[in-house]
Amino acid sequence: MIDAHKRLIKFFRAYWLTTIFSVVGIFFLTSYVVFNRYAWSQKKLKKYGYQAYNSEIQKNLFKKFSVELVSLKTNDDLGLKAWWVERNAPRGSLVLCHGYRDSKEDLASLVTLFPDFNIIIFDFRAHGQSDGVYTTFGDHEYQDVLAALDFVKEKTKSLSSRDRRHLIIGMGFSMGAAALLKAATMRPIGFDALVLDSMFADLPGVLSDAYNRRIGYLKFPVMNIAKRFLNYYANADVDGVRPLDWVAEIRTPMLFIHSSSDAIIPASDSCKLYSAAKSADFARMWVTPACLHAQAHRTFPYDYRRKVIKFLTEHVVA
Repeated sequence: MIDAHKRLIKFFRAYWLTTIFSVVGIFFLTSYVVFNRYAWSQKKLKKYGYQAYNSEIQKNLFKKFSVELVSLKTNDDLGLKAWWVERNAPRGSLVLCHGYRDSKEDLASLVTLFPDFNIIIFDFRAHGQSDGVYTTFGDHEYQDVLAALDFVKEKTKSLSSRDRRHLIIGMGFSMGAAALLKAATMRPIGFDALVLDSMFADLPGVLSDAYNRRIGYLKFPVMNIAKRFLNYYANADVDGVRPLDWVAEIRTPMLFIHSSSDAIIPASDSCKLYSAAKSADFARMWVTPACLHAQAHRTFPYDYRRKVIKFLTEHVVA
């Protein structure tokens, strides 16, 4: 009887230990899969059919405009691929920063929309044709923006004179807007104006909402473990990507743009950012009619150009 009781105790101990280790293992495995999916390696692009789509966009763009293929180098020694479009007598230069899981091809329509500006469009690290394995959602991507800025400054230095400085405008979308804003804090006199489209105010909050929609209450262990994987493998600080903490440092004119129906990042994020920057009277806000996330420039192209040019004319004298 005693032996049977001992065997029963051993059985339940083994059962509970196996269950606990299995549950912990499942959480870690799920977190790693989530991390690997959303940290996004550029090698996965081919699996999603982007290559043929982007090649067609590139072919059409190169037919219409004189485009220079450019290679950039970041401070942390990553190579970035970019396009440089130079105009005759430009009003300034635009540095275009695409969003998460996008590439330079996704912003090609802006070359047509702003024909009076030089334009550089580059692939962020771990996107498109650029080097890198993991995205850090803006934490390291600011270095990519600075590499593009340095290229434009070098290219256009002959256009500046004692009486008139060549204007450089940063235009970012979603993650690209966050990276652009962080770059502006690192280089206070680098950009003459910023156009920040569909930017999040707080990355941890956006990730929390995204995980909540997909896995509900399981988000707490999975999200925290996945963030630790990213922080370790990419040497990043995801919790530190908080544009709301950076925007008050900016003394450059800023135009915030956000769709009223954005289902990925709510327009309230841009409203928070606008409010945080408004005291310096350097900011303007445009909440667009309903459209998809970061797609106002495609859905309302003429209104988009009109709003941006009006903002630049009033605040930068472009």
